[in-house]
Amino acid sequence: MAVNGQHPQASASIKLTDISITYKQNDREQQIVSDLDLAIGGGEIVVLSGRSGSGKSSLLNICYGFQKPSAGQVFWYDENIAELSEKRRQTLRREKFGVCSQEVQVLDSLTALQNVMLGGASEEHAKQYLAALGLGDYLRKPVKLMSGGERQRVQVARAMAKHPDVLILDEPTSALDIVAAKAVSKLLQEAKERGVAIVLGTHDDVLLQIADRVVKL
Repeated sequence: MAVNGQHPQASASIKLTDISITYKQNDREQQIVSDLDLAIGGGEIVVLSGRSGSGKSSLLNICYGFQKPSAGQVFWYDENIAELSEKRRQTLRREKFGVCSQEVQVLDSLTALQNVMLGGASEEHAKQYLAALGLGDYLRKPVKLMSGGERQRVQVARAMAKHPDVLILDEPTSALDIVAAKAVSKLLQEAKERGVAIVLGTHDDVLLQIADRVVKL
């Protein structure tokens, strides 16, 4: 499957070329993605859509450089990440990217505000994003005392409050109600207007409605 193209008015922040993903299962190889080309430019929202096991999370991990494709190349701002030193990759991740994994990863020993600031946001931005996601009254609350949906919102705030150039989000509204999902949607649209490149895996109709492109796997 090949999905081509990038935002017509922006250069590619992330570019995938001839990407294939193959897994071994019971001593047999199973290819779930083959020959995929995808460019994601600043100021657009690209959604990866497909059934469970179709490769959405793997592709998002590949976009972030946490997983190597079975074949193909990944570029960040025209740099082939396979040719970068680990120090350079870490620097680019820290400076350019905001990320939400499908499994919520927050530090239970810290408060909501501390978790968001740990991602690189200023205190002002951290408070703004937590408030926008309905957690303005929980700034000092330890994350270990929060519900699953609240913890997920903390993770979303952490990814977005640093104002990254690229957002990579895996099912960011899976534990959220419609009100919270719409709040995430609004923040994503604001990020798009600032020129952020956004790629996310989701089944949520609220987020599918704001996509510039939907890549079906």
